[in-house]
Amino acid sequence: AEGQLNIYDWADWWPEELFSNFSEEFGINIIRDHFSSASEMITKIKLYPEAEYDLLIQGGTGFAALYYLDLLKELNWDWMPNQENYMLEPLMQQWSELGYKKYG
Repeated sequence: AEGQLNIYDWADWWPEELFSNFSEEFGINIIRDHFSSASEMITKIKLYPEAEYDLLIQGGTGFAALYYLDLLKELNWDWMPNQENYMLEPLMQQWSELGYKKYG
């Protein structure tokens, strides 16, 4: 939805201030859904591929599993013009065979 960001991420992983500060600064309502393990996240995405998440925050194991299950959507890098300032080149190279630049 316009003005809303739907995030699926680890329970209690990020400080709540991160999201409240982002919402305040950019005027975007953040809706968060949580998982407690990579297997829980993968199961939910497999069962509900139509889930309307804008962002899924996952580590390497979950990313690889979603990649091989063909459950990832391509990123629109035009929406993130300053992403080069935040992406770690060694990490991008490590995951390049999994399509990191394309998906994550």
